[in-house]
Amino acid sequence: MQPLPKENIARKLLLSSIFLICVFLFFGIYTLWDNRTLSSLTRTIYNHPLVVSNASLRANIAITKMHRNMKDVVLFQDQNRIQSSIHKANAEEGEVYLYLNIVRDTILGDEGQALERKARELFSDWKIIREEVIGLVRSGDREKAAEITIGKGAAHVAVLESQMLGLTNYARNKATLF
Repeated sequence: MQPLPKENIARKLLLSSIFLICVFLFFGIYTLWDNRTLSSLTRTIYNHPLVVSNASLRANIAITKMHRNMKDVVLFQDQNRIQSSIHKANAEEGEVYLYLNIVRDTILGDEGQALERKARELFSDWKIIREEVIGLVRSGDREKAAEITIGKGAAHVAVLESQMLGLTNYARNKATLF
């Protein structure tokens, strides 16, 4: 068997080196492209479903705080503590609307927008009940105010919290679809 000429070996080494460099470049570019796609998906998930689910959870927490403050309005005897509880409930109301606005501005799909509108409507309807309770407490009819708070008010809050949970679940399902 005759040895291969040195030119032929050098040529084959050069071609195989160029081939390996091309393979590495191809996989490098492919990896960069996949990373860009993954980054885009992550950004989409963060900017839509996660923002919505976090905002709806925060709104739900604020609703729970408001409900607790409304119970305090009925339970406290001291007018300063009653006023403080009313003030806290009103501050939390602003928080809920802030988070509902975030949900409204970022939620995707007709179903999600319908869920947000329903939650906003339920929350607005609760204000009438809260004002009735506050009016009864101020007029001295604590027993009637307590009945409304633990009856009609608690039932309304339960429906409202259920709606908020539905909104959160909708957003999480959207995130899962990504």
